[in-house]
Amino acid sequence: MKKGILFTTVSLCWVTMAIGQQGKLDKSKNSLSTKTRATTSRTVSNSNGSSSDDNSNSFAEDIALFFVQIAGYTAYGIVGESPWEVDRPMHTADFSPYTYYKNGQGEYSLTDGDTIQTVRFDLNYNFLRESSKFNGHQLRFETRFARRFGVALSYLNFVEDSPNLDEDNLSIVSAMANYYRIRTEKMSLWWGLGATHVGSGVDATGFSYQIGARVFVLDPISLESSFKGSFINDETLNQFRVLGKYHYSNYWLSAGYEHFKLGAPTASMFSVGVGVSF
Repeated sequence: MKKGILFTTVSLCWVTMAIGQQGKLDKSKNSLSTKTRATTSRTVSNSNGSSSDDNSNSFAEDIALFFVQIAGYTAYGIVGESPWEVDRPMHTADFSPYTYYKNGQGEYSLTDGDTIQTVRFDLNYNFLRESSKFNGHQLRFETRFARRFGVALSYLNFVEDSPNLDEDNLSIVSAMANYYRIRTEKMSLWWGLGATHVGSGVDATGFSYQIGARVFVLDPISLESSFKGSFINDETLNQFRVLGKYHYSNYWLSAGYEHFKLGAPTASMFSVGVGVSF
């Protein structure tokens, strides 16, 4: 009888500890899979307006439309290209075959006609590590064209030695359309819109946005920082990175810091990688 009670007590303790030691990726999947439905109520009211009220509303609508147009032109100048930039060198800047291709230039050339390239491809792999039990792998491919546009595809896979399983993983795939807003020999800045899909049992897709910059300090060193946010069901999936790069011909090595918000849990990871331009 005593042995039976002891066995039951030990079993309950083990189950409690297993539940309490839920892995980071398990928590991430649970939070990213949650989708609540909010109900909204609408209040409809009817009122009788006079002709003077109609005229006042029309005048207010004209004023509002004017400010909306001003805001639209201003926004386009910020994210796209302002009218006074059309005659500047950045308007016709072409990307180089690879970073520091010639005379200490970064990704773009403002003067050399022989560096013109219509299409450029960048492929890189990064290994991510938070601890001996939590690692990640990221593969990214981007094609750039028409001087200022790019399409980037990335595959991100996290692997964790879970307390409840031998190994747990979370896979994330994203596709982004990028616009390179700042294109100079010393700095590139881009923003992008796209979509992210989370697999591994979550099986959800959401809208994504990103912004990033590269600064070409001194040949062969450059710095890169970017932020990408995604909306998956009722949670957010974010990635922030700061990397230093060492360039040799059309190859590069990178090392730095990456922070992830994987729904409810977060992860701060060391990143090391290799890449090639062609």
